Amino acid sequence: MFARIRWGNNLIDHRLPTDWKDLQEKVAEIFRDIGYKTETEKDIETTREKVRVDVFSVDESQSPHIIYLCQCKHWETRVPKTVVHAFRTVVQDYGANFGLIISKKGFQKGAYEAARNTNIRLVDWFAFQDMFGEKWLPAISQKICDEFNTFINYTDALVPSSLWPKLDKFSKNRISRFKKIRRKYMQIGFAIVHLRYGQLYENLYRKLEFPIKFEVFSEHGKSKIIKLHSLRDYVDFLTAWAKKGMEEFDELLNVDMRA
Repeated sequence: MFARIRWGNNLIDHRLPTDWKDLQEKVAEIFRDIGYKTETEKDIETTREKVRVDVFSVDESQSPHIIYLCQCKHWETRVPKTVVHAFRTVVQDYGANFGLIISKKGFQKGAYEAARNTNIRLVDWFAFQDMFGEKWLPAISQKICDEFNTFINYTDALVPSSLWPKLDKFSKNRISRFKKIRRKYMQIGFAIVHLRYGQLYENLYRKLEFPIKFEVFSEHGKSKIIKLHSLRDYVDFLTAWAKKGMEEFDELLNVDMRA
C-alpha cells in the first residue's frame, strides 16, 4: 500500500527506513512533529508483566489522553498472526487506545484476521504516514511560521511600515544590502507562509505536487534548482534556507531591528 496524505497527494517522507532502528526513529519523529509526547524503547508495566515497546506516544491534547503503542518490524518476511496476538494482549493489558504494528514486508493473512475488530492497526511505513498526515502538515507548518516569524516579516513583499523607521537609521549602502538579501530569500519566506496556509485555502494557493523543483537565487542573481521529493524534504529545505537567511540579516543588522 502506497498511501499519501490528502493535500496535494503528497507523502510526509518518501525515504524508506534503512533498518529497524531507523523505522522506529522515523515513526517517533512524526509523532513528535504533531505534538505528541513520545518515547522510544520504553518499558511499560502491564497487568501481567513489564514489556518494552518500540514507540510509546501520547496525545495529551485530548481528554482523556490517547495512548499509542507501536511495534516496528523491519523484517524481510511478513508478520504472522502470533505477533499480533501477543501485541494485542499487551495493548489490552496496558489500556492503550491503539496498537500499531508497522511492517516493512506487510502481514500474513492470519495477522489481518487476528487484528479484525480490535484496536490494532497493521500498516506499512507509508500507510502509517497517511494515518497522521492531516495533523502533521498544520502542526509542522505552524512551528516553522512561529520559529521564523521575523524572517517572514523581513522577506514579505510589503515590508511592515513599522520596519522602515528603523531602516532609516542605517546608511544607504546598508539598506541596499538589506534589500539584496531580502530579494534573495523572498521566495523562501513566501513558501513558508504558503506551507502554513495553502492547505486551508486551496482555492487561493497552488497545491504542492511532488517531486517539485525549487529555484533559489543568490544576492548576485545566480540561481540553482533544488529537487524535492516529499514534505519532509521541503520542510528541511525551507528551514535550512530560513536559518541561513536570518544569519545574513543578523550579521548585516547586528540584531538591532529585533529590539
